[in-house]
Amino acid sequence: MTILPRQAGFWGIFRGSPKIFNVAGGSAVEYLTTPAVAAAIDGVQKVEVSLVLDVSGSMGNPSASGRDKIEDLQIAAKQFVDALLLDAPHADTYSISIVPYSFQVSAGSALLNNMNVSNEHNYSYCVDWTTSDYNTTEVNQSVEQRRAGFIAVRDYSRHHYQNLSASHWLWSCPTASDRQILPLSGNRTALRNYIDALTPRGNTSTEMGIKWGAALLDPSMRPVVDDMITDGTVDPMFSGRPNTYGEEGILKVIVAMTDGANTYSYELLDPYRTGMSNVWRQDTSGTDSRIRYWVYNPSHSGSNKYRYLKYSTGGSLKISQWVAAPSTDAEHLSMAKLWRVATTYFVADRLEYKAGLSKYDWGTGTYRKYGPTVKDQRMAAICAAAKANNILL
Repeated sequence: MTILPRQAGFWGIFRGSPKIFNVAGGSAVEYLTTPAVAAAIDGVQKVEVSLVLDVSGSMGNPSASGRDKIEDLQIAAKQFVDALLLDAPHADTYSISIVPYSFQVSAGSALLNNMNVSNEHNYSYCVDWTTSDYNTTEVNQSVEQRRAGFIAVRDYSRHHYQNLSASHWLWSCPTASDRQILPLSGNRTALRNYIDALTPRGNTSTEMGIKWGAALLDPSMRPVVDDMITDGTVDPMFSGRPNTYGEEGILKVIVAMTDGANTYSYELLDPYRTGMSNVWRQDTSGTDSRIRYWVYNPSHSGSNKYRYLKYSTGGSLKISQWVAAPSTDAEHLSMAKLWRVATTYFVADRLEYKAGLSKYDWGTGTYRKYGPTVKDQRMAAICAAAKANNILL
């Protein structure tokens, strides 16, 4: 029987919805049996696995083992991969997708570019699933999915800055390669190396991790997998996956590793997702360390309706005055580009408010915040949908 090592400080979601088994505490020699994998070895011919891993900020905290929680997760995840692939009867017996999650789940370009997703920007690769999307494992390829807005909504130590690298900000959709989905792999070395590279940061959105894990087991994703095979990002031996539900000899499994409850996530509202903003920008930081903005306010009295604001790259205001028009070489920013170059706080407090516009409308009024109650309901719904399709959790 294949077994999953019991690591300190973790919860494993293995069977039922939303039934959870506490595997916290215990030593490195204790084990939790996993009937799903045992069944695969005892007779199932092909096994599709989604390994859903929590990489939120709390995973950087110490666990009962004396290691950080992320280290315990890495040990458990690698032992799970080894338990499957070292004894695999055939090279294509197991396909394993790794789904790391925190604020959001980044599908990565290889996966999302082969899906039917809106194209407001290409700065990141997340989807804003609707509440109804959590009622099904299916991803309807004829329906355009909503690409998540690219915004930095939280980082209290740097919330007033602009023009900083993404690594300094807490983005609603992570961009680092170590936080993107690794789809359908049977390469033990690649899987282990990917797990070793995981780093903890951000809030917890387990429902999004489970949704993506279930989607990667759903037959509706087969055309996407076929396209990734054509692109060279998925091994051709996995052609035909995800297999049809109920097909003889096929087992589908989701294994989730997390240290705690859902927290908060953010979704950019429609009026701020598409089209052009009321901001023009000129970045001269390479020559004089200044970034210039022009913010249009049609309600301002007189003919000068553009607030000219010059900031240092560190966020210090140097010039603030009303002018008739932006500089001819300034870039008129789209909504997507505006959120790419400045945090919501900077836009609201340092641009729009300085131009006499609402700090709320351009700050917290630009996005919707989802808390544990909604997220837990969504997680229960997607777990129920997966169970209804005989996916083992």
